[in-house]
Amino acid sequence: MKVMYSLVLVILFFLTNSIYAQNGKISGSVVDKSTNTPIEAVSVALLKGSDSTVVTGTETDAQGKFALSQLPFGTYNLRVTIVGYSKAVLKGIVINTDKPEAILEPISLKSGETETEEIVVEGERSAIEFKGEKKIFNVEKGMNVQGGSAVDVLKNIPSVAVDADGNISLRGNQNVKILVDGKPFGLSNSENRNSVLDQIPANMIESIELVTNPSAKYEAESSAGIINIKLKKKEGLGYNGTMVLNAGSRDKYNGSLNLNFRKDKFNFFGNYDYRLYNYIIEGENSRDNFSINSDFSQTTSGTSRNISHFLKGGFDYNINDNNSLSYLINYNPRERKRIDNSDATTIGLQTQDLISHYNFITDDLVKGHTLDMSLNFFKKFKNPQQTLSTEAVFTSYTDETNTNTTQSYIFPSGVQPALQNRLTDDKTNEGILTLDYAHPFSKESKLETGFKINLRDNNKNYDVGNFDYNTNSYTNDTTQSNDYSYNENIYGAYATFSSTINKFGYQLGLRAEQTDTKGDLRTTNQINEKNYFGLFPSINLTQKIGETQEFQFSYTRRINRPQLQSLNPFIQIFDPFNYFQGNPDLKPEYTNSLELGFIKYFKTMTINPSIFYSHTKDQISRARELIDSNIALLTFVNYGKTENYGTELVLNAQPEDFLSLNGSVSYYKNVIDATNLDSVYKNSNYTWNGRMTANITLPMFADIGLTYFYSGRNVFAQGVLEPFQSFDVSLKKDFLEKTLTLGLRMSDVFNSLKFDVKLNNTTNFQESFQRKRDTRAIYATLTYRFGTDTKSQDKKRRRPNEQPGNDGFGF
Repeated sequence: MKVMYSLVLVILFFLTNSIYAQNGKISGSVVDKSTNTPIEAVSVALLKGSDSTVVTGTETDAQGKFALSQLPFGTYNLRVTIVGYSKAVLKGIVINTDKPEAILEPISLKSGETETEEIVVEGERSAIEFKGEKKIFNVEKGMNVQGGSAVDVLKNIPSVAVDADGNISLRGNQNVKILVDGKPFGLSNSENRNSVLDQIPANMIESIELVTNPSAKYEAESSAGIINIKLKKKEGLGYNGTMVLNAGSRDKYNGSLNLNFRKDKFNFFGNYDYRLYNYIIEGENSRDNFSINSDFSQTTSGTSRNISHFLKGGFDYNINDNNSLSYLINYNPRERKRIDNSDATTIGLQTQDLISHYNFITDDLVKGHTLDMSLNFFKKFKNPQQTLSTEAVFTSYTDETNTNTTQSYIFPSGVQPALQNRLTDDKTNEGILTLDYAHPFSKESKLETGFKINLRDNNKNYDVGNFDYNTNSYTNDTTQSNDYSYNENIYGAYATFSSTINKFGYQLGLRAEQTDTKGDLRTTNQINEKNYFGLFPSINLTQKIGETQEFQFSYTRRINRPQLQSLNPFIQIFDPFNYFQGNPDLKPEYTNSLELGFIKYFKTMTINPSIFYSHTKDQISRARELIDSNIALLTFVNYGKTENYGTELVLNAQPEDFLSLNGSVSYYKNVIDATNLDSVYKNSNYTWNGRMTANITLPMFADIGLTYFYSGRNVFAQGVLEPFQSFDVSLKKDFLEKTLTLGLRMSDVFNSLKFDVKLNNTTNFQESFQRKRDTRAIYATLTYRFGTDTKSQDKKRRRPNEQPGNDGFGF
C-alpha cells in the first residue's frame, strides 16, 4: 500500500506543476473569392465552441494572413468579417495534444454580399478524448488491428485486458458490460460473448467508449463498467466507400466493403464483411487428487475453422430542423467447425502405476446468427438543449451445436469406444424500449430523466444420445438431456440533475430497477423465480483549475445479475473427467465504487491519473470441486465479499511530429473472502498491468506501430491466473493521395500470449490448466477508398437552413 500511495502522490505533484503550459495555435488566410487575392484588415474573432463567447481576436495582415497563439486546448469557432464582403463562420476547430496547431485552408469571401457561410472544419481526432464520464479511444486508424476483430481492438484499449481465451476484464474484473452502438447485439449471454466479438471485423470499428464508473443514466448492470463498441457510419456528402482485403498466415482471410450515400434529407449506409479464420489450439490439464492418491493429466490439441458474414445497414432521415429518424440493422450469420483430440491418463501418486488411459475426440459444428435492429426518434425543442429521444431495439441470438464424441479405452483395453451425439439449441430474444428527456433550467443546470424496459427470453435445449452397438443407432440419454428456459424482465427509471457553479460541476442521480426472473427446468419441472428491487445512486463532481486541469470524483452503485448458463441446475458432461452444473440459488452481486481522477493537458500530452476502490457483496464467480472419485465439477457460487483498490495512469502524448504515444498502467490489490463456502477460500494479492502503443511516421518509408501489453498475476478464491503478455508490430504505407493503403502486421511476436490457471487454494486436490492458441500470425492488408468526398470534402459547407452542430440530421 505504501508503494501505491507514494506513486499517487508523485503523480499528482508532477501533474499540478504547470511548467508545461498549453500553447495551441490557429493560423490561416483570407482571400477574395473571385480574384483569389489577399484581403487586408479582416476582423478575425475566436469563439468558444461550447457557448460562442469571444476568446480573442486579430486582423489579417497585408498578405491576408492571421495567427492566434498561446491558446488553451479545446474546440473553437472562428468568425471572419469585413465591410463589403460576406461573413464566414468556421466551426469545429480542434487543437489538442495530437494537433496543437490548426492550419486552416484559405477562407474565401464574396465581394458585395451580406450572406453568412458556415464551414465545418474536420480535423483529425485525438487518439483519446475525455467527455464527462467517458473515455473515447478513436481506433479507426489503429495499425495494430489491421485484419483483426473486435477482440484485437480491445487488446489495444487502456484499462482493458484480454487473455488467450478471449476473456475480457476491466481493471481485473470480468463483470463488464459490452455493447455495440449502445445495443446488446447478443452480448448479454457472456457464455458466447467471446465468439460474437471475434466475428466483428476491426476495420468496421470507429471508436471504443469506456465508462469505468457509469452514472444513474446508464443501466445498472455490470459491476466493472461499460465498454461500447461504435461502428463506422460516415456522413459525407454524395457517395463514398472503402474496400479492405486481408490475408493472414495459417489460412486467415477477410474482405469488406463499406458504402455510404447522402443526399438531401437522407443518409444511407451499408457494410459487408466476410471472414474465414483457422486456428490451432493446444492445452494441458493436470490434477493431483489427494483423496485417492492419484495424478490425472490431459493433453489436448485441436483445430477451429470459423466462417462468418457481418452485414450492417440503415438510414438517417432528417424530417425537419428539429426532428430526425434513424434505423439500423446488424446481421451476423456464422459457422464454426472445431475438432479436439485429448489424451488422458491417471496414475497413482505413490506407486506410479497406470490406473486408466483414455483418448477422447470431440467434433463440433456450430451454426448461428445474431440479428440486431433499432429504430430511433430524436426531437429538439426551441431550446436546443431541451431534447426528447426514444428507441426501440430487438436482438435475436441463435446457436445450434452438433457435437460428436468418441471415447476410446486404451487402458483398460478390450472395451468398445463410447460414441455420443449432443445437440444444443441456444436461443435468446431481447426487446428494449427506452425514452430519454432533457430539460434545461439555465445554461448551467439541466434535468435528465427517462425509463428503460428490457425483456429477455433465453432457452437452451440439450439433447444427448448414446450409441447402442446392439441396435446400431443412438438412443436418448434422459439423465443428460434437458430443456431449460430463463426469462428476465428489467424495468428501470432514472433522474439526474447537473449544474455548474463557476468552474465546479456536479451531477446527482438515482436509478430504480425492478427485476423479475423465472428459471424453468422443463425436464424435471423445477421452477425458480426471483423478483427484486434495487436503488442505484450516483454522484459525479468536477472541479476545473484554469483551462488545463480538472479533478473528477464519482460514486456509483451497480449490480451484476446471474446469467442463463450459470443458473441451469442440470449436469452437463463435457468429457469423463469434467462436468458442469449451474446454480439456481445464485444471488445478484452488488458493487459500490468510488473513483478520483485528474486530467492535465500539457502542450504535447494529456495525462489522466486516478485512484479507485470497489466493494462487492455476493460476487458471482466460478468454483471447482471434486465429485465421485476423479471427476471435477465446475459451477457458479457467490463469494462473501471482494474488494478492489488501486491507481491507474492513462497517457496520450505526441512529443514529436513523427511520434505519438498512448497507454496506461494500473496497480491494484484484489482481496477475496469466500469463507462462506470454505474456510480456505480466502485470497489476496497486489498486481499490475500496463500497455503502451507507439505510432511512428517515417514519410520516406512507412508508418510503424508498436504495441506491448502485460498483465500480472490475478487471484480468485481457489487459485491464481498467471501473468501473460503480448507484443504486436505493424507497418502501413499510403499511396495515390491516401486512397490506397498497404499494411503489414505481426501479432504476438514472441508467441507469449497464453492462458495459465493454477488451483492451489483447495482442500483435497490441486489442479492446473494451460491453453494456447496460435496467436502469433502475420497479416497483409490492402485498403482502397473511393467516392465523391474522398479528398474534396475535408470541409463541408452547410446550407442556411441547417442547424450548426448537427449536420442537419439532429445528431
